[in-house]
Amino acid sequence: MKKIISFILLFTLIFTSASAAAPIYSLYDETSYIDGLKITHIRSLTKNGWLNINIASADLSKEYIDAALLKDENDIRKLTNVKTLAEKADTYVAVNGDFFSWSSAEKGKGSSVGVEIKDGEKLTSYAKDSTSNAVFIKTDDKNMLFDYIDTYMTVTAPNGEGVQIKHINKYDDLDGIVMYNSKWGETSPGSYAYQVEMVVEDDTVTAINYDQGPCKIPENGYVLSFLKDRTTFLIDNFQIGDKIAFDISVKPNYENINLAMGGGTLLVKDGKTAKNTHNISGLNPRTALGLDKGGKVLYLITVDGRQEASVGVSLAELSEILINNGIYNAINLDGGGSTTMVAKNAETLKNEVINLPSEGSLRSVINGIGIKMTAEKGETAKMVINSASDTVFAGMSVYAECLLYDENGMYLGTAPSEEVEYSCENGKFEDGFYYPESEGEGRVFAKYKDGIEASLEFTVLGSLAAIYPNVKSVRLDVGQKQYISLEGYDKNGRSAPINLKDTDINFTDDVVVREGNNLVGAKAGSAIMTAACKNVNTHIALYCGDVSEDIPLPADVCEPEPLREIQNGDNSFYFTAFGSPVSKNTLLERAVLRRLDGKISNNASVALFAGNKTDTVNVKTKSVKTDVCEVYEYKNSLFVSVNNYNGTISGNGFSQWQKIISALDSTTSKNVFLILREKPVFNSKNEQDLFDDLVKKYLSDKSGKSGFVLYDGSENLMYALNGVKYFELKGMRNADVSTFSDIEYYTFAVDGDSVTYGIKKIFD
Repeated sequence: MKKIISFILLFTLIFTSASAAAPIYSLYDETSYIDGLKITHIRSLTKNGWLNINIASADLSKEYIDAALLKDENDIRKLTNVKTLAEKADTYVAVNGDFFSWSSAEKGKGSSVGVEIKDGEKLTSYAKDSTSNAVFIKTDDKNMLFDYIDTYMTVTAPNGEGVQIKHINKYDDLDGIVMYNSKWGETSPGSYAYQVEMVVEDDTVTAINYDQGPCKIPENGYVLSFLKDRTTFLIDNFQIGDKIAFDISVKPNYENINLAMGGGTLLVKDGKTAKNTHNISGLNPRTALGLDKGGKVLYLITVDGRQEASVGVSLAELSEILINNGIYNAINLDGGGSTTMVAKNAETLKNEVINLPSEGSLRSVINGIGIKMTAEKGETAKMVINSASDTVFAGMSVYAECLLYDENGMYLGTAPSEEVEYSCENGKFEDGFYYPESEGEGRVFAKYKDGIEASLEFTVLGSLAAIYPNVKSVRLDVGQKQYISLEGYDKNGRSAPINLKDTDINFTDDVVVREGNNLVGAKAGSAIMTAACKNVNTHIALYCGDVSEDIPLPADVCEPEPLREIQNGDNSFYFTAFGSPVSKNTLLERAVLRRLDGKISNNASVALFAGNKTDTVNVKTKSVKTDVCEVYEYKNSLFVSVNNYNGTISGNGFSQWQKIISALDSTTSKNVFLILREKPVFNSKNEQDLFDDLVKKYLSDKSGKSGFVLYDGSENLMYALNGVKYFELKGMRNADVSTFSDIEYYTFAVDGDSVTYGIKKIFD
């Protein structure tokens, strides 16, 4: 069980925008660390493909949250990956920072393109091209902003002549004069051939070095490095012992800067897309920093790219994503292989890479930005009751525990059960489980030491009408484990999970053993498991080891409404469902289909066909087939056919997903039927999660609709999961002369919001 505040927000986002980054559908997963600090993980399906987006938001108006420039502590030139930087700085969230250049002479060394100010100390100068490269600034009082900074640095000789300084503490081709001070390290880059170095200490020239290699950088001074074939100004205007004046002009000249870091173009300015001043074209991984309108909430953003799970975005598309997520000002940072976000695991508090770096490994970078918690964990100030479900059947049980937080919302752990006093309404609470007595509402109360209290409401369902497992067959090796979940349904279609311990479990043989809600392989063989509760039961076929036989399962005992006889009316009709209509394309199969056509044309208004070659079926009744994606609405019912051949709906682009989502989002029908070519098991985790979320949002009992998923399979069976009924349709699979008389099809009776069903034989 999770011990963090983590939840899924499900949104269908269908925009009229022409941008390829506009989401067709987005999955949101949010994790909160402390009050004012959270990470939102977004997976968006767009016209270009999937995007994997992480947005961390940190409210720096909270005195215990601050942002820090991440650098190697001992060498400002050392390139280090973000995970190492985050671990050494003990940040909660961190991303890579400025663009940088690698040293051609020193492996693993580099310098930032822009400015670096850490804890008020300037490490490197602003970017030379100030109109292209913007800057992130945080002052001592935690005011934050993004801006383009003009900087002009000069040294002046005793004769009044001056010259511009190009950079401070950067690797450079020395087409101008570069200053190196003690922040660079103990020694200068060195004088070789045409490269000359002038040493300044206490504003006095102490040496002009030719071909002497690196020299010691004065603690109270600097070294000016240049190529004499590019400029002779320092040689012409200075001698040893001369005084030198260094001046710097910065516009705007912000005061009390605690942190500054360079970047690329502004992406968002005052809530609108900013002019692009520093373009890296194409669909790429991206990193960005953002601010809210008040300038107090700092956002750290990564968008992954160059991979199937996330194709990447252009800078214009990145700006659009930021604006759509409420970011008012933003700056682009180094992207590509540098794009990295590291965050503490909310349970273990260990730093983990949470994005998908495009190179498959972490690139060493010059700096980063991290969010730190500046306060230690405090005393318990808040408690939350966390439960596996807020819906439970009367007479059953649901597990609950108490999570503790300090005054800043920092997670402190699970409250020891012996230190919590539990009570409840409508039932009893024992050994961590709530047992409600009667249908209606229930509530659990908890009291912790120092008077800290919490409560949680439950919806209590009444009579159990049916039990459905998450699987109907389990294959294990000896010692292998598999989790089993049961879902209970009442007569109104409302559901709640059922713990195995609340049922009577029986095995026909001891090929497996039960450990809580898990089954563990014990010995080779097969068996049937029966889980019974009150007047209903369900069965699961169990196989352990190398077992080839198929066990026929007894019919489950349930109390659903039988197939209802209805009168054809405004919202009443029959329809049929059949699996793959073609197996070997024999004369027998064609005879079966002719017989089925006669059956359905006399009684049904719609015929559903799931599986392969459904386009070959020609029946008199309106048919919905899975060889194409079709949307059909009829009498308060929506039928959507889905071609998920070979474990994907994205095989022919993403138009099919868009069509499905649009249909589900816009329908007012109360009954929704998804008909799939194959079992809804997808090769891609993104597609699997998307499908599961669509089903949960639009088809589950909590959606306000009656939802059904039908697909071609190896047998005719029905099961339910999370408030949705699933029907596997055998169709013509394995049909031959000896079995054709047993071929079956499903008949459904729709009577307004009520849907009943039954299985019939084609030859009866």
